[in-house]
Amino acid sequence: MINTAAPRPSTLPRRFLRRFPRRSLAPTIAAVAVALLPILLSAQPSPDPQFDALERLRADSLVPVDVHFDEGAARSLRFDLRGRGSDEVEMARNFIADYADLFLQGPPRTNEGYDAVPESHLPVRAMRDMGSEIVVEFSQTIGGLPVVGANLAVSVWPDGHLRSASGVLLPRRPLALAPWLTRQEAEDAARNALDDPQASVAGRTHRVVFDPLIFGEPSDLRLAWSVVVVTGEAARVLIDALDGRVLQIMPVGFSGTRFLDNYDLYLQDANGGNIIDTNCFNPTTLDDFVGDETGIVPAYLNDPEASRMWWEWRKTYGFFENVFGRESFDGDGEEIESYIYSLPSDPSNGYGARYLATCGFEFMPGWVSFDVAAHEFAHGVIHYSSGLIYANQSGALNESFADLMGVIADAEDWLLAEDRTSGLGAIRNIADPLNGDCGMPSSPVACGDPDHMSIYCLSDDDCNFTGDNGGVHTNSGIPNKAHYLFAEGGTHGGIPVIARNRLKMARLLYHTFQILPPGATFMDARLTERSVAMSWAQQGIYGFNNIDVCSITNAWAAVGVGPSDVNCDLVLDGTVDTDGDGHYDEADNCPTVANVIQWDWDMDGLGDACDDDDDGDTCPDSLDNCPGVYLPCTGTYVGSPDSDGDGVGNACDEDDDNDGVLDVDDNCPGDPNPDQFDGDDNGQGDACDPDHDGDGLYNDADNCTFVANADQADTDGDGIGDACDDCPDVADNLLAYTPGLPALGIDPEPYQPDSDGDGIPDACDDTAFDTLALAFDGSPYNPIAPPIRGDRSRPMHIEGPAGSTLSVPISVCGDDLATLRPGQRVELVTRGLPDSVDVTITDQIGTRVARLGPAIGGMRGLWFTVDCRNEYRLEAALVQDLTPGVDVLLDLLDTQPNAPYPWGTPGAGHPAPVAIPDFDRDLQPNALDNCPLTPNADQRDDDRDGFGNACDRCDDSAPGPCEVLFDDGFEFRP
Repeated sequence: MINTAAPRPSTLPRRFLRRFPRRSLAPTIAAVAVALLPILLSAQPSPDPQFDALERLRADSLVPVDVHFDEGAARSLRFDLRGRGSDEVEMARNFIADYADLFLQGPPRTNEGYDAVPESHLPVRAMRDMGSEIVVEFSQTIGGLPVVGANLAVSVWPDGHLRSASGVLLPRRPLALAPWLTRQEAEDAARNALDDPQASVAGRTHRVVFDPLIFGEPSDLRLAWSVVVVTGEAARVLIDALDGRVLQIMPVGFSGTRFLDNYDLYLQDANGGNIIDTNCFNPTTLDDFVGDETGIVPAYLNDPEASRMWWEWRKTYGFFENVFGRESFDGDGEEIESYIYSLPSDPSNGYGARYLATCGFEFMPGWVSFDVAAHEFAHGVIHYSSGLIYANQSGALNESFADLMGVIADAEDWLLAEDRTSGLGAIRNIADPLNGDCGMPSSPVACGDPDHMSIYCLSDDDCNFTGDNGGVHTNSGIPNKAHYLFAEGGTHGGIPVIARNRLKMARLLYHTFQILPPGATFMDARLTERSVAMSWAQQGIYGFNNIDVCSITNAWAAVGVGPSDVNCDLVLDGTVDTDGDGHYDEADNCPTVANVIQWDWDMDGLGDACDDDDDGDTCPDSLDNCPGVYLPCTGTYVGSPDSDGDGVGNACDEDDDNDGVLDVDDNCPGDPNPDQFDGDDNGQGDACDPDHDGDGLYNDADNCTFVANADQADTDGDGIGDACDDCPDVADNLLAYTPGLPALGIDPEPYQPDSDGDGIPDACDDTAFDTLALAFDGSPYNPIAPPIRGDRSRPMHIEGPAGSTLSVPISVCGDDLATLRPGQRVELVTRGLPDSVDVTITDQIGTRVARLGPAIGGMRGLWFTVDCRNEYRLEAALVQDLTPGVDVLLDLLDTQPNAPYPWGTPGAGHPAPVAIPDFDRDLQPNALDNCPLTPNADQRDDDRDGFGNACDRCDDSAPGPCEVLFDDGFEFRP
């Protein structure tokens, strides 16, 4: 965005043990503590397993370990280890497993044995071939739900060594995964948060795990609903799934020779409309076609905005392809869909130019220039790589990357947007963000953006950046200045920086900003760039040497981010870490006692590890049964129970679970339950009742938690008992429980997908999408068996009237699916699907990832690059009636790296589609043909072993001796 603010999440007390919310089903801690005390005392675990893991890494590494901790999380490490494993993914996984406690992935350290601690998994988000090394990026799920912003990138080099890791993961902690707010309630709360109760919701509202620890804030683990709301902008709103609080608001879009082999442009005139108000100009006739990569239509040949935009996009694509080898902003040849003459519905809320992840690029009149186009294109690069969240420091880094790419592409100066068609001059000065000239050359004004952390803008009062997501366009001046100093040199903040050059800066910037974690801070960027520079210097990549390492170190130090290295000896100035816990003595609250997490309960500047009186009440911790609350030490306190495990003894806590109900009146005094709901009227609230429905079965073992069913009958075996299953004869997915309405006596019940809202879950609804019938493998569509990567010739039937729509998930990532290697994509191919069915692939926030092209030889296809943090869906709309319906075969397969794309869109301005190899000329391409040398257009395969009947010597209906005899590579798929 060339020019929305998120509220800072509330936090719990700083003591780590007290940051873990308890699950409501736990028994009281007092009884368990008594039972476990002998075991705990005899086990004597390490007081700081995280520090122990760091020490082991230091002992194992071939070079000194550089590490940075923030709120107890290791966010950036540099080391040198020989990898252990057969490939990059296995080596990266083994590294994390070997030092699990360092990344907070060891066994949970609180409440084990009596609180529900969901499993944590680290699926491979992506593998990136960065030229010098392969970077394996892991995302994180907890209890099967994605963790917002969680990411850990591990670099694996060609020599089999691992040299860096960056990112943040959450530790395993107790967390209840059933929401108390319904999806509809969460969407209403999100609309209200944006002051627009009638706003539309895009994408799919889904559950996530959120913790501000990811963004360098104190930990506060929450289950949340993720809602994308479209008002004047599109924003993702995180709503606490338990109490409806707004946890975070983040914009979805950003306001603001092989040459051109795959360049694809679609240029349009917005005619005063904009992407948001028109839902990507679909459906609308407001927009007019201006041109594509082959040229401009005659009506716009003399239009200055149109002709300039056409050339600037061509130059921008060429710059990124020639300098970085990147084909379009997604790295995979995505079409540049761009609009000129775009205007906001509210004239006071202009955006200049912006990239919207769901739709494309748009420019207001007068905002067309080469560096602005490169700036917006760079936002697209970030969206498809690191995904830097567009708020606060990560958003400022996102904006800085776009600024810097703009001035690198348009290398005449260090000004941004100075040549835009309006003639109004620059909007930012990279060389001098604070005092440099901006605005019209005839009447310049100081740009006024901070260039040092000492003047970092913390609030609207500091810098008047209302609606700017925490000052993303303002605070970007700090990393902008750092990178300018690296390229051009100079002294700033009293620290001299040796000049390198623009190209080295560009390569380091492009490489690093793709692998930063989504919630990266300025310190993360500094440490990652320094780590990359050191690795490149060690390997001699891009001509990097130790002077470059020194220069990038001092460039960041000059803007107040981290220590300097003025004499360039690769030893940071004034940094002593006596206890080796990763915190320099000057910033360590216990400089002689290792304490990685830096707990300081009474906030007196002395860490708990070396503070004999954590709460400062003059009562030594060894005698104080309320060490977390200031309570004058009037005697010896021993043995007082602590029902909720919050570190505050019951003797000094009248409301031990802090739910607003005094313990004497609380039906669950150790578990927060302000509504005091008691479904089975047994005097024990559901929050602490191990048997909600009173049928004699504990909740965790009860397949109908809120409906008494001692027999536990479950006819379809889907985990939902018949007593509470609306599809008792058809297996279904159990996603969550509804909250119920305790005041009206309405109990919670299983949430079973019901796409058309007719009261019949999709699993047993013949028309699960209103009037649209969809079947797979001859049975009505069931969410428990969606299309999955690896499906080949899967039968699908679709039927319904014009206007019908559907949205079904497709499974392309998962622990049971092979990791997608760099360059591999997922290809979806249909046989028999008419062009009158409009099909796209979208992610969970509604971003259109790919479109199904027109039929070529009876087939339609697409492919897309996968980001395994996302969930993907197949969206379809019937343009014409399909009654009777059509039978379709569907393939969902992997492509080979660098394979030519066969599914081009023919028509005006597009090249002819690439011929699809088909040896036997049966209109089935070799890559999909189950008999590539024998014509068999019907692809009949009775025994479903992957070999068509036409070439299968064992075409019986079941595996048997024949397969063994002929070794057909039999693969039975029921």
